[in-house]
Amino acid sequence: MHAVASGPLGANSVAANVTSPDGRVIPFNPLKDVAFQALSTSYSHAYVLGGVAALVAAALTLAGGRGGPGENRLDDDPHTLGD
Repeated sequence: MHAVASGPLGANSVAANVTSPDGRVIPFNPLKDVAFQALSTSYSHAYVLGGVAALVAAALTLAGGRGGPGENRLDDDPHTLGD
């Protein structure tokens, strides 16, 4: 039982169920399934959030990087050290 109390690595290394000598299955670490479900759910949410953030960053980069009639050029700026 010390492995379960030692932290996440120890808790995940202990089997969720053990079989007794008479063949009965006894829940030994019932939190293991809950921990793995929580971990996989949080990874899923993090990947979706990261993907959305990457798409927003790409859209902002494309929108800000396009030049047009109102684009500022260095030779039009009186504060540059041109000619």
